[in-house]
Parts: sequence; C-alpha cells; structure tokens
Amino acid sequence: MRLRQIAPIALVLGLTIACFIVARVSVERGARHDAEHRAQVAAAQVRDRVTQAMSLTESLRRFMVDAGGSGVTAAQFTQNAFRWLSPASFPAAAWVEQVPASQRAAYEQSIGQPIVSPDAQYSIVPAGARASYLAATLVSGFPPLSVTGIDLSGEPGTAAALERATRLDDVAATGLGGSVAGTRGLFFLAPAPNLIDEVLRPGYVVLFVPDATLLAATGVPGVQLQVGRTTTADRYRGDTVRESFREAGRRFGVLVPQQPPQGTAAALPWIILAAGFVLAALLAALELNAGRRAQAQAEADRIFNLSSDLIAVADYDGRFTRVNPAFERTLGYSAEELRSRPYVEFVHPDDRSRTLRAGEELQHGREVIEFENRYLRKDGSVRWLQWSARSAPGEDVIYAAARDITERKQLEQQQSALRRVAVAVARGRSPDEIFAATVAELHAVVGADATALERYEADGSGTLLAALGDSAFEVGSRVPLINDGPAAEVRRTGRPARTENLERASDPVAEGMRAIGLSSGVAAPIFVEGRLWGVMASTWDGTQPPPDAEARVAQFTDLVGTAIANAESRAELLASRARIVTTADRTRRRIERDLHDGAQQRLVTMTMKLRALEAETAPPAEAVKREVAQIASGLDDVLDDLRETARGLHPVILSRGGLGPALKALGRRSPVPVELDVRARERLPEPVEVAAYYAVAEALTNAAKHAHASFVSVEAEVIDGDLRVSVQDDGVGGANPGRGSGLVGLADRVEALGGKLTLHSPPDGGTTLHIDLPLSG
Repeated sequence: MRLRQIAPIALVLGLTIACFIVARVSVERGARHDAEHRAQVAAAQVRDRVTQAMSLTESLRRFMVDAGGSGVTAAQFTQNAFRWLSPASFPAAAWVEQVPASQRAAYEQSIGQPIVSPDAQYSIVPAGARASYLAATLVSGFPPLSVTGIDLSGEPGTAAALERATRLDDVAATGLGGSVAGTRGLFFLAPAPNLIDEVLRPGYVVLFVPDATLLAATGVPGVQLQVGRTTTADRYRGDTVRESFREAGRRFGVLVPQQPPQGTAAALPWIILAAGFVLAALLAALELNAGRRAQAQAEADRIFNLSSDLIAVADYDGRFTRVNPAFERTLGYSAEELRSRPYVEFVHPDDRSRTLRAGEELQHGREVIEFENRYLRKDGSVRWLQWSARSAPGEDVIYAAARDITERKQLEQQQSALRRVAVAVARGRSPDEIFAATVAELHAVVGADATALERYEADGSGTLLAALGDSAFEVGSRVPLINDGPAAEVRRTGRPARTENLERASDPVAEGMRAIGLSSGVAAPIFVEGRLWGVMASTWDGTQPPPDAEARVAQFTDLVGTAIANAESRAELLASRARIVTTADRTRRRIERDLHDGAQQRLVTMTMKLRALEAETAPPAEAVKREVAQIASGLDDVLDDLRETARGLHPVILSRGGLGPALKALGRRSPVPVELDVRARERLPEPVEVAAYYAVAEALTNAAKHAHASFVSVEAEVIDGDLRVSVQDDGVGGANPGRGSGLVGLADRVEALGGKLTLHSPPDGGTTLHIDLPLSG
C-alpha cells in the first residue's frame, strides 16, 4: 500500500484513537466532578446536623447551669431532654459524672443499681475493671441511654473530649463507637455541674447521635462518615470522594462513592472508536458533561436558595454580588438594595471597623471562622450574625455564610442581667438599689421604651418605686389603678398581662402613656412570700412586645420578690435585736434604781443608826463602842461594793452627764493612762451612748488585763450622722474575739443598732478597736 493511501487511514485512526482517549478522560472527569459536588452537598447537610446537635448540647448545659441553685432532678432532665431532642430526631441524652473505682459502691448505692457496661445486654461491669467510670446519673429514658448508671468511659475519644470540653468550657465530640447497644455513633458533651443532695457535683451533659441519623440527612446512597481521621490529603480514595469539616474539636469526613459512568457517557468512547464520528461524538461528550455541570449548578442553586443560613458572594470592593433569600428574610432588604451599596453600611456602626478588618484578612487569603457582628434591619432593629468566610484570591471574590444568632445573644444578655441582679440581691443591697438595678437590666434586655416598678397600696393605687425611659409619672408618686390597664389587670388576676394596643385602655396610667407616645406593653406580678406585693411593666413606642416578654419580665420579678423578702427579714431581725438590747438596758437601769432606792438606802439608815448608838454609848461601854464601830465600818464597805455593782449595771454618770463625762470617769478609774478626745458635746440617743460606753469599758479592761498596755488613746466624734469611736493601745496585740474576750457580745450590741465593730490587732502591734454607730438606728 502506498504511503499516500496509508496516510489518510493513519490520520483517521490517529484522530479516532485521540478522540477516544479524550472522550474517556472527559467522562471520568465528569463522574469525579459529580461525586465531588455530591460530597460537598452531603458534607454541608451533615455539618448542619452536627451543629444542631452541638446547639442542643449547649441548651442542655445552660439548663443545668441555670438550675445550679436548686439542682436538676431525674424527672426534670428526662422531660426537658425529650422536649428538645424529639423534634431533632436525636435519640438520647444523659448527665454523667466521673466515679473513681474507690467510690463505685457508694455511687451504686446512691442511684440504687449497679454501674453497667454500654452493650446490648447491659451486663454488670466486673469490680475493678476500670480505674474510674463515666457513669450516667440522669438519663433521658430512651435507648441507648435508658438505664441509670451506664458507663461511657470506654467510648472512643472520650478522654480527649472530656479534656477539651473542660479546658474550653465548650461542646466537644467523641470518636465514632459501636458499643452502645450495638449502635454506631458519637457523643457530644459539655461541662455542666449539678446540685445533688445539696452538694454541687461536677459533671457533663451528653447527647448521643447515631451516624445513621447524620447520614440520613444527605439522602445519598452509600455515603459514609469518619470522625477524627486525617483530612484533605486523603480526599480521593479509590472510587470515593471525601469532604471534611471540623466541629466540636473533631474533624468529620463524609465519603461519597463515585458512581461509574452509565448510559451514553459510558458507551460514548466506544461509539467514537467504532464509528469514527470523531467530531460528532466529541461534541456529544462535551454536551453530556455540560449537562452534568448544569445539573450540579442547579442543585447548588437549590441549596443556595433554600438554605435557612445567610449565604452571600462579595467582591473585594466591599459589595455583595449575590445574596440568597435568607438575607432578605432576615434583614428586610431586597437583593437589589443589598447589592446597591457597600455591605459595611448595613453593619451596626460600633462593629464596622471590626468588619472592615475581617474583610482585609479575607483578601489576604486568611479564613474567617465564627466572626460575629451586628446588622441593622430595614426597620431599624438589630440582628446578630455569626459568619464563616473564605476568599478566592484568583477570582477576587469572597464566599461567606452567616447564621442568625440574635436569640442566643438575647438569651446570654438576659442571663447576664439576671445574674447581676441576683448577685445584688445576695449581697443584701437596699431595696431601692435592687429596684433601680432590676428596672435598668430589664429595660435593656427587652429593649423597651419605658420600664417601671410599682408597689400595690391598700387603697387600690400603686406607688412608683423605680422607672427608666419615658414616664408619665415621677418616682415616688401614687398611680391610680382602675379599669383595664396592665397593672390593674395584674392586680386583679395575679398573672402576667399583655396589652397590644393601649388605645383600648381607659385608666389614667394608659392615658399618660399614650400622651408620651407609648402604645403597647406587658406587666408581671411581684409576689413576696406568697402575697401579691407589686408589679413590673415594660412598654413600647410603635412596636409590639417580644413574644416571650411576659416570661422575661417574670424572671426579674422573682428576684425582686426575693430581695424584698430578704430586706423585710433583715429589718425584722435588726428590730428584734434592738428590742433585746433595749430591754436588757432597761432591766439594768431598773435593778440599779432598785438597789439605790432599796438596799442602799436601808444600809445607809442602819449605818447612821449604828453611828448614833456609838455616840450615845456611856464611856464604860468602850468595848461595845468598838464593836459598833467595826460593824458600821463593815456596813460602809458593803455599801461601797453595792454602789460599785450598781454603777456596773448602769452607770449613773452616763444617765446624768452623757457620754463625755462617762468616758472621762472610765479613764480616771483605768489602771492604764488614758488620753481622751471626745468631740461629741450634745446628748446622743441612749442606746448609742450605752453601746459606746460598754465598748470603751471592755477595751480598757482588755488593754490592762490582756494587752499589758502602757498607754491607751480614746477618740469619739459624730461624723455624717454616725458616732465613730476609736480605742487604740500599745500592748502586745493578737486579740481574738473567739477566745472569750467579751468583744463578741459588744459586736452583737453594735450590730443590733445597725452599726459595725472592727478589730485590728496584729501580734506585737497593739490593738485598735473602731466602732461606727448610726444615730438614727
């Protein structure tokens, strides 16, 4: 065959073989691209379920922490776990605690059954099988965590998850295991203490999620899940494609099988090779691949449009080029409005500089994870968004997704506000301070335009005790409660009330609110030891109250009720202590008067009669005179002792001359030299003078008897409505009220009058006693 004839054949064969190879490679590449896309979609759906599991775990943890003051019972845990887990189709949860092997018997006795191993038969763990157990004390009641005492310490990755959750105080995940009732899955856990038998015990909330539950969300046949294995370098393994992400301290890998080419795609290279229609077959293959790309793009568009998260594409100039419908639903702007100006203009002014810095980091190729900022809705309200974004430097675009975390932020703010008010209540702040702080915290939490606290009066009115924002009444004024206003409805029913439109209310309070532009509100009752005491109310101008506003207000009213009850109890205690001290002082004065008017006068009379008898006795009776003189002298001594005792019960000079002369008398009788500086010239309330007198007397006695002092300084002065007394010696120091120095009784007397006693007595440094006594106490 001539070369001229062979050349066209060789050319055709060469072209045919070349086109066959090109078509085969193209088909394989299309199948790989299709698998990659399905892996990305599956990974995104699995990540959503993992995030949901983490959120539920955090919710269980907050439930345990918020109930830390009273503890969570098994019934409460089961009820809340069922209510939260059922909508998400997650099977089981528990509260677990670490039990050393040495405490196993005590723990099993406390829960009423043995620790069991997490297998299908729930067999008993042999004694000493582990150094410690991770036992479930509270369980949701559903498999595989339906048995109290089930031990989770053998699950893969449990130790690392516990360490991370404890260190970061956050949610952590274990590895995949298959021992729990034969079900393959993993646990999400977070630290959460619980009060059991009045002891705050450390522990963790645990949520079990089967891998089948995570993979069911993908709808992809043959998909597999890996947890904790290495990542991107292993993206392609044989006929599978892996897409990974990191959450809860673990890396999750979603493996999607690559489906072999089918139908026309599989037969196309062979058609090209057999038929020789190189160009037609090549175009068909390209068209097929283009169709697959279009289908993949359509699937991506469906995810983009149906996602509840906010998804956007932005350019390096700081403008959105594409946003999904979730953006429009969340912020209230249309897509055209969002693209019409730089996205930073939609950001809250206080967060704009941080947002611009995050954009600069993205342009330099750095990934931004869980960045939070505030966006302004079209109606002026604020929404918190949490962003994850990465850039494509070659394309000069940024791909970003955001989650609306406004409700979580509001809950955190509310819990912080409640904690601040609770701390103020626990520290015993005055009711007025508690009222003002509670109104301020509630006002900020619910975003009200006006917030007020009123006390109900017996005449059917209310007294305004604290207010913030626009108000038609001044603090301290009486407010009438009639007709159908919120405060009146709360008093009538004892339950929270909501008014969507104050136009329908006709009482003076509602009229005053309307006059300053307020249109809606909620109110909740304040109960003090079971009785209806008052009301807290928040009102808004032109907007409706939040759906859960009544519940939020009620949480603050509970704290106000506790503060009022505590204040009343403290007032009653102080009044009782003051009455006891006053009664004791009056008793001493009565005894002193009785001794002076009775026994002392009789002894004086008898002494005078003996002296008269001594003077009238004849000289021969010298012996009788000496005997009478001795008896009279003895009676004088008894009388002196009795007078001293009477002065100890209640010094007469204190009643007659006041505190200054009484302290001078104490200084003269003191065996230790005393320098006295009393700048209180006027008479003070009797309980205050008595308390100060006995405090100085006790301090002088201690200085001479125990401190071996050589000098004592006493100062007394009235400053800002308080009597301030200071006694300082140069003795050996080291005074301790607990060793019976008499200072404990003095402290009780001072505190009963609302005062304060402070002792400073370092070894070899002398002793200083400070007393503050309110004159109005």
